Amino acid sequence: MNAIFSADKNWGLGKNGDLLVRIPEDLKDRFVPLTKNKCVVMGRKTLISLPGSKPLKNRTNLVLTRDKGFTCEGAHIVHGIEELADYLRENNVDTSNVCIIGGGEIYALFMPYCHKVYVTRINGEFDADTFVEDITSEGWSLMEHTPWLTSIAGVEYRYEDYTNPNAKNILSEF
Repeated sequence: MNAIFSADKNWGLGKNGDLLVRIPEDLKDRFVPLTKNKCVVMGRKTLISLPGSKPLKNRTNLVLTRDKGFTCEGAHIVHGIEELADYLRENNVDTSNVCIIGGGEIYALFMPYCHKVYVTRINGEFDADTFVEDITSEGWSLMEHTPWLTSIAGVEYRYEDYTNPNAKNILSEF
């Protein structure tokens, strides 16, 4: 499994259900290529935050929610990590083609199963209410990063790729 997110210097992800900042280049040059034609896993609130509250096109959308009555056309709804593992197993999904895309609770739940994390590091500190763990202190290794870039929106950022050699296999855990 993989995860992808943007985070500020304090590992802040968002505020009030939205991203801290919008980086159009990140969406076009990183998020879309890394998730297109893959299986994306998100929470219900992340789904609702997407344009039109609709699943992402050209992806298998898995939405994890505790709400047993929640439905969404074009998405597969699961109600726990075991149910998600069952879906992956039953549909012969290669876990290297699964990408965790948010939100904070979903990242916390699945990070132990992620082999790679693609971080868009925002060079700044923001007023955030949603965070992801500081993976630099959790056994993750920084494999590569780009130089600092500046978006058309004036945000300074860079891409950082991390790997976790001790990631658990979700299919053998559940």
